[in-house]
Amino acid sequence: MGRAVGQSKQDDDFLDAVRAGDCEAAQKHLSLGAKINTHGADEKTALLIAAEKGDSRIVTMLLQNKAARDWQDADGNTALLLSLRNGRTDASLMLLSENFNTAATSNKGENVMTLAAKGNLCIVFAKLAATGLDVDLRDKQQHTPLMHAIHADMAGASVPMILSMKADINARDEDGRTPLMHAVLAGKGDIVKTLLLAGAKSNLTDKRGMSALDHAASWHKDALVTELKNAFLKYDVPQFSSGTKQPVKPLHVARFRPESARPLV
Repeated sequence: MGRAVGQSKQDDDFLDAVRAGDCEAAQKHLSLGAKINTHGADEKTALLIAAEKGDSRIVTMLLQNKAARDWQDADGNTALLLSLRNGRTDASLMLLSENFNTAATSNKGENVMTLAAKGNLCIVFAKLAATGLDVDLRDKQQHTPLMHAIHADMAGASVPMILSMKADINARDEDGRTPLMHAVLAGKGDIVKTLLLAGAKSNLTDKRGMSALDHAASWHKDALVTELKNAFLKYDVPQFSSGTKQPVKPLHVARFRPESARPLV
């Protein structure tokens, strides 16, 4: 790492000790004059490094030594954002218990709800929601936590949890895509069924005029296409408008290039 202006050899050794997870050595360098908020060229302080690694012991020591709590690195990341991005549940919960700022966003527009959903950190997400944060808090691309969870959910736990918190099941991102469309693009047949059963509307279209079923038809894997179409036929129910039952119009399966359906990354 590059040395910041005014950074001493003692500061360098202090940061190296934190990176190595050596709490005793880090404390020694502090006692010998290392600056608690010293940082490298990436502007990561010791607290940010420890949070990123999920080293709760060093995080605790640094907080006891009055490390700057709201420091942001060159990418706009706080200690809490870094712990969330790297899936550090224990460190994230510790920082939340210390009332760390949950309103900060990175330079990419990532927020705490986005990162908790991306990382399948169900316990942390629930804790954040309990503080009053919006379960539909969006990133710069207007993706909701539910959309991120759909792409990241490997254990099948985070999507039902977020839905149980009354997340907007038909929210749209900057491309006009809904969570149902994201589930189709991600090839998540089980989540498609979950969303349809929860009331997701399949007759909505994105800015390209594509419905969820249109996106399903773009897949080259015939077995997956069949599974998704069967899910629509089995679980899609008529939508309601103005208190009057209105059957869903037959869905038109459009012809388009599969590469135009760009999954969320």
